[in-house]
Amino acid sequence: MAKKKKSSQKFIARNRAPRVQIEYDLELYGAEKKVNLPFVMGVMADLS
Repeated sequence: MAKKKKSSQKFIARNRAPRVQIEYDLELYGAEKKVNLPFVMGVMADLS
């Protein structure tokens, strides 16, 4: 059987730390919780 090709997105997630971290503290029913929001940005350009 052929090996599955690994996802490049998962490779980057494992080997590169996120550079933008958006988080906020949430208090719900007296309990505090820290929530991290994912930040993903894609850029496409025709540079020719």
